[in-house]
Amino acid sequence: MSYDFHGVKINAVVTTDEPVYSEHIITPAFNEKPFLLSPKLNAAAETIFGTLNQRNKRVFDGQGVGLQLWHQDDSGQLMLWFRSADYLSMFGGHGAAEFLTDPELQDVAAAVEREFRRWRKREISCPFSRRPLLACSLITGDNKFIIMRRSEEHATQAAQFQSAIVGAIRPDRGDCFDRGPNIVLKAFLRTAEEELGINLREHTRFSIMFGGDTTRFAQPIIAGAIRTNMTSDTILSNMAGYAKETWEHTNVIVSDFCAEGVLKVLGRHRMSAACQLSLVCAAKMNLKPDDLETAAAQLTQ
Repeated sequence: MSYDFHGVKINAVVTTDEPVYSEHIITPAFNEKPFLLSPKLNAAAETIFGTLNQRNKRVFDGQGVGLQLWHQDDSGQLMLWFRSADYLSMFGGHGAAEFLTDPELQDVAAAVEREFRRWRKREISCPFSRRPLLACSLITGDNKFIIMRRSEEHATQAAQFQSAIVGAIRPDRGDCFDRGPNIVLKAFLRTAEEELGINLREHTRFSIMFGGDTTRFAQPIIAGAIRTNMTSDTILSNMAGYAKETWEHTNVIVSDFCAEGVLKVLGRHRMSAACQLSLVCAAKMNLKPDDLETAAAQLTQ
């Protein structure tokens, strides 16, 4: 199943069809007790992790969170419940999907897939940490948006295009649940400082859409969009001079933020479902549906 956005196939199941704005995103609880994989899935995760290390791919076994439960009530308020889950656990779940055709790892990945299918059939309780991927589009003061091509050094989704801001909730980097309700926004702002060298705390608008990747064992996606007064030139300058994580991407594309520009990028570039959904979120937050329909009709002529 995929999501159709004005004729463009998005590889995600969308749970929130309309953007949820910052004041309606609530993260009320965090379970500090770590999620533990079953012995079978833990062995699979360690095998994949060890092989990627041997290949000199960029992986780390740091703190993170899994998404246990979520719920959107009739008023539009989105509730997210998280639990401690390290990065390693990802490879015993949705992260294994990327290696189903890898000659060295396909048997291990297939074993994870069998557990995933048992869970989907409700034969077993969820054995995965459900570590969510955070991806956020950035709309600039001069009405541009930015996407980047991931480095070949990445262990997963290498060489795909990604949103300007991609990361995870990291308690070990200061994403604390006891400092206000919106941990998602905090994680995006912290990631922007690390990867782009910019401070977005004075942004003008923020929203998210929530869904699941249909291609990676239903990995949860928290796709956001931030509008800022900073120009694209200022952001690119900061990236060159101050970003801490410059190895993460190779080339950058800056496009006009308009209906035609968004649909062209969605249709022409190889990108993750999270990046796709973040652009949909940006479009829904800022563009008129009629303009998107007109642009889609023109592009199909």
